[in-house]
Amino acid sequence: MHYLTFTRTSLLVALTCFVLLACKPNDPPSDLALIQSRGELVIATRLDGVGCYYVQDKVAGRECALLSGFAEHLGIALTINKQPTVAAIIDRLNQGHADIGAADLTQTTQRERQVHFSAPLFETREVLVQRSDNPIGRIADLVGHTVSLRKSSAYVGELMRAAKRAGVNIGPTADANTIGLHYVDEHTATLALVADVAEKEIDFTVADEHIARNANVRDNNLDVSLVFGAPRNVGFVVSKYGDGSLLDALNWWLQSDAAQRIHDTYHQQQTAPDTTQTRTFLSSSSTLSPWDPIFQRYENAPFDWQWLAAQSYVESRFRADAVSPAGAMGLMQLMPPTAKEMGVTQPFDPAMNIRGGARYNHRMYKRWHHLPAQDALAFSLASYNAGLGHVLDARALARADGADPDNWFSSSTQRGVEDYITELEHQAVYQRPDIRYGYCRGSEPKHYVQRIFRQRKHYADLTGDGELFPDASTPAHSAP
Repeated sequence: MHYLTFTRTSLLVALTCFVLLACKPNDPPSDLALIQSRGELVIATRLDGVGCYYVQDKVAGRECALLSGFAEHLGIALTINKQPTVAAIIDRLNQGHADIGAADLTQTTQRERQVHFSAPLFETREVLVQRSDNPIGRIADLVGHTVSLRKSSAYVGELMRAAKRAGVNIGPTADANTIGLHYVDEHTATLALVADVAEKEIDFTVADEHIARNANVRDNNLDVSLVFGAPRNVGFVVSKYGDGSLLDALNWWLQSDAAQRIHDTYHQQQTAPDTTQTRTFLSSSSTLSPWDPIFQRYENAPFDWQWLAAQSYVESRFRADAVSPAGAMGLMQLMPPTAKEMGVTQPFDPAMNIRGGARYNHRMYKRWHHLPAQDALAFSLASYNAGLGHVLDARALARADGADPDNWFSSSTQRGVEDYITELEHQAVYQRPDIRYGYCRGSEPKHYVQRIFRQRKHYADLTGDGELFPDASTPAHSAP
C-alpha cells in the first residue's frame, strides 16, 4: 500500500480548516470540534489481543497505536471503551457513545450499511494455520483432516468456498473424501484457536494472515503459508450518522509520516535469537552474559544482578537490538511508553535499557512487596510481562473462585493466580464486565515467570552464589 506524505504543518492547517469550515457562526459545531472541546477521543474496542490490547499497562496493538498517535496529534486524551462484540461496538458508535471503532474490522457490504469505514489500514487474507512439522500445500490435501472454527465465523464460508473450488467435500466428519469441520464454542477467540494449533490441541484452524503471522513470531512452530482467501481491507469505523469531519481528519492523518512509522513498527518481525554467544557465556563459571557488569551496576534487592540477567535472557536472549512485533525494545523489552516513563531515551543502549528495566521491576515490586518473597517476585515479574491490570483481573478471578489471590503458583491442592491468568485467553471470560483490561494471552506471563525462575536457579547452580529468595518479604527501595 502506498501512503501520501504530509508535513506536520500541512496537517495542522488541514485539521484547522475542517474545524473552521464546520463552525460558521450560525452552524452547530462539527463532530471533530466537539471531540476536541471535550478533550478525549473515545475508542470502542474488544481488547481482544489483535488490534488493541494492553502491554505493560499501556494500550498497544497496531490499531490502538495509530489512534493514540491521532489523539496526540489532536492534543487530546485517548479513552478506551471495552465492548464484547462487533455489534456492540457499532451500537456504541451509532448511539453517540463512542467516536471510533477499532476491532480489526474487514470492510464488507453488510458492515458498510451500518457504519462508515476509514481509509484502509492494510489488506489481509485468510490462511490455513497448521504446524510446520508436516504442512500441507493445497486445500484438497485437507481431505481426511479436521479444521476447528466458530460456527459464526466468516472463515467458515471462506473455507467452504475454497473447498468447492478445489472440488472436495466438507462436512462434520473427516473421511477419505471429506474435510472435517469441527465447531468450537462461540466464545473461543481466534487467537486461542491459533494457540491451540501451536500447542497441539487441534491440528488446523483458519485466521486472517496478519493475525496468524504475528502469532507465528511468538510460537515459531506454525506454518501459515497456505493462503486461500481474497484480499480484504481492514479499517477503523465511525458512526454512519456523523457529519464527516472526524472521518476526514482521521483519513488525512492516516496518510501522514507519523502513521507510516507506526505501520512500519508493526510490520517488523522478531527473528530467532542467536543463542550461540549465550551458550558460550553460560559455559563459564563466572560470566553469564556480555552485560554482567551492567546487571551488577543496577541490581537492587530483591532483584540481584542474576535475577536481572535471568529476566533479560528470557526477554531477549541478551540481544541488545531485539524488537518484538508489539514494539518492545532492547535487552529488557521495554515498550516505548514504558521506556519514556523510565527515562530511557535510547532503548537500544544496553546500560540505559537495563536501568529502565530495573526501575520498572521496582515499580511493579512496590505493589507486591508485602507478600512472601517468592510470590512477591512472581507477581512482580508477571506484572512486568503482562501488565499490572491483567494480573489484577486474574486475582479477581481467583478470589471469585474461592482461591487465594495472593498465591501465584499452583500446587496439587490449589490453583494459583498463574492458572487464572490463562483464563483471560477465553472470550467468555475477558469480555465479562468485571474484567477491566480485556484479553490477555495468559499462558505467556505464566511461562515467563516459570522460565525466569528456572533460569535464576540455573545461574545459582552455575556460579555457586546468589541467594534465590530472601528469608522474608523485602521492602521496596528506590530503584537505581
